[in-house]
Amino acid sequence: SPSSNMVNANGTLFFNSWGSGTGVELWKSNGTEAGTVLVKDIKTGTLSTSFQKPFVALGDTVIFSADNGTYGYELWKSDGTEAGTGLITNLYAGTSNGIIQWAEALPYITAECMPRQTTARPGMSPGQPTAQP
Repeated sequence: SPSSNMVNANGTLFFNSWGSGTGVELWKSNGTEAGTVLVKDIKTGTLSTSFQKPFVALGDTVIFSADNGTYGYELWKSDGTEAGTGLITNLYAGTSNGIIQWAEALPYITAECMPRQTTARPGMSPGQPTAQP
C-alpha cells in the first residue's frame, strides 16, 4: 500500500507499509526487490504501528514519531537494522502522546512535557534532549 511517510537517508528509502503478519510497519529499500525489507515490527504481531508525522533523515538515521501501543506517539530512530531501531525517549510517561509539534522540513522536534518543554535539535546526539524551563 502507498506510504505517506517516505525519506531518503543516504541512498536508503525508509517508508511505512503493510506486510502480511505485521500490519503497517517500518520498511526500507535500496531500490531493488531483494533490498526491500521490513526493518522492524515495532508493534509486534498483526496490529499496525501508527506513524504520526513525516520521517526525517539525519545522515544514515531516520527519526520518526510512532505509537507502538505502549507509549503513545513518541520519538523513535532507526539506522535500518532491527537492533538499531527503537524508542529514543518516552517524552511523556505512560500512554499519553509525547510528540506535540514537528517541523516537517527540519529535524526539529518539540514536545510539551508538563511542567517543562523538551526539545531535540540537529547536532544533538539521539536520546539526549535538553530541558528548557
